[in-house]
Amino acid sequence: MLAALSMSIAFGFANAMVFQAAISRLLSSMARDKKLPEFLAKVHPKHQTPYMSTIVVAILSLLIASFFCRTSG
Repeated sequence: MLAALSMSIAFGFANAMVFQAAISRLLSSMARDKKLPEFLAKVHPKHQTPYMSTIVVAILSLLIASFFCRTSG
């Protein structure tokens, strides 16, 4: 039982990280095509990653997670 719970939590974190990276890249490409605000298309000069869209997705994920943690407890 404990092993199954820890595996589901680990898979949840791993999948959430992959989905956040994919969503941030999708938002960045949509912003490059002028479908979303342009600040989401900013690319980090050193790492060449869409850092503004990554920050926005991380903040939204934290807000949603904190909302569900407060309502479940």
